[in-house]
Amino acid sequence: MRRSKFILFIALSLLLFLGFGSGIRVRADIGPKPSVIVRITGLDDEKYTATLVAKNPTGPYYDYEEWLERGEGDYHPIMEYVDADGYKWVGMHWELEGNAEFSWSYHPPREFKIVLLMEDGTVYTSQVLKRYAFRSYFETDLRKAEEAGEVWLLDVEKNYPYWVEMLSFFLRLAATLLIEMGLLFLFGYRLKKSIKLVLLMNLLTQVALNVALNIADYFEGFLVGLILLVLLEFLVVVVETICYGFFLREKEAWRAVIYGIVANLASFGIGALLYLAV
Repeated sequence: MRRSKFILFIALSLLLFLGFGSGIRVRADIGPKPSVIVRITGLDDEKYTATLVAKNPTGPYYDYEEWLERGEGDYHPIMEYVDADGYKWVGMHWELEGNAEFSWSYHPPREFKIVLLMEDGTVYTSQVLKRYAFRSYFETDLRKAEEAGEVWLLDVEKNYPYWVEMLSFFLRLAATLLIEMGLLFLFGYRLKKSIKLVLLMNLLTQVALNVALNIADYFEGFLVGLILLVLLEFLVVVVETICYGFFLREKEAWRAVIYGIVANLASFGIGALLYLAV
């Protein structure tokens, strides 16, 4: 009975702390914004201008007509670009040379085409593309472009670095297992049933947590992912502490509860560092 009351007290305390933390508001305009990153290959040393064209400007940007009214900034021929579908210059362009990459990292259009204007006036354009992730990566090889009337049609592929997400996932999972199993040994647990319980709990909770974290990072960015990591980690502390308090019976209940809290705080710290670093 005393064991159950002690575990219930710890669980309620952690839940209250979780409720307090989840009430913290984050301003919508703080932190990183969605971005579109385009990699261009298949060129030698040619100079050209690159942009994303859309039907309407987004955020603080404006089109060529408004630029004429404002009279701000330098003129470039690409600013007058308008295609048959109504896609036009909407405020940003980059002067590039050879194989290069450009990134529209603040309020990029959600739906757009890639347009490249070469020094000799040749125009390369893509089909309509859409942002598909918080950081949407695209790659185009000009050697694969096909002539389509007065312009060349680009062959564009999504190029998201999924291997980075997978590496981050497995590093966080491996670090958590090593830390929590190591601390289990330091807390004096040696029985196979204790090791199996902790290993099973960590595989269940950490796989679920890290999958949710990777999904949040993919669609909403690392800031939302970091907030989710904090909130979910508190939930994991509650679940694992209750489980260890009731079922990790090799030692006293208080030792199992303290182990659950200490092990999860340690793995949270390492996990957060790995999440930010990778």
